Amino acid sequence: MIPALYKKLCPGYEFDLATHKLNERCTPDYELGDLIDLYEEFCSFFERCTGYTLWEAQRSWAKRVLQRQSFAAIAPTGIGKTVFGIAMSLFYPKKGWGKSLVIVPTVLLVRQAEEKAREYVMRGSLDLKVVSYGGIRKAKERERLLETIKKGDFDVLIITSQFLARRIEELSANKFSFIFVDDVDSLLKNSMNVDRVLLLLGLPHEVVESALKTATTKLGGDRKGVIMLSSATARPGKRAVLFR
Repeated sequence: MIPALYKKLCPGYEFDLATHKLNERCTPDYELGDLIDLYEEFCSFFERCTGYTLWEAQRSWAKRVLQRQSFAAIAPTGIGKTVFGIAMSLFYPKKGWGKSLVIVPTVLLVRQAEEKAREYVMRGSLDLKVVSYGGIRKAKERERLLETIKKGDFDVLIITSQFLARRIEELSANKFSFIFVDDVDSLLKNSMNVDRVLLLLGLPHEVVESALKTATTKLGGDRKGVIMLSSATARPGKRAVLFR
């Protein structure tokens, strides 16, 4: 990666973010408490699967996910949001925490994400099943994949935001512990996708509607899973604030 300095881009802080050196002010380890060993485990996992070490923004995202915080990673294109999201989607089932869902804007990106995920599975010698749905022409293959999804016969599922809107019935047979949305701007073109994602995290529809009616920007109760939104711009609407 070309060395760069992003002004005031430390996630959650007002410090500058350097790509070429570790900035402890940006992501202090003391915030992790008892999770420090788990964090170090993920750092090793990431390097083994991808061949790269986490850089500063990715370290910050890792700490937030491992603390079960849902958040939006707003950073320029090429920072490594997708690589991180796919790696974390594999780490969750590897730890036995449940299934992961990766949502991307287009069929082409589904294929690219699947290729990358399978590469990481091979490099990390992981016993995980990655399934994707996108660009399938044969009816029998589509039916087989839809049945696989409905039965939950996978560890990581990769789909488009359009599939989320059209096939929520098959998807809702599953509950996901980690959801990574690559390009949340595309997802939010259909505002009801927010409700669908929260449903897949284990939050019932009536809870979402109640939060909206009372103008609440945070959902109460025990979160069932973690969602990470990725964006270069992020212009959220009313329903998007429920991800907080």
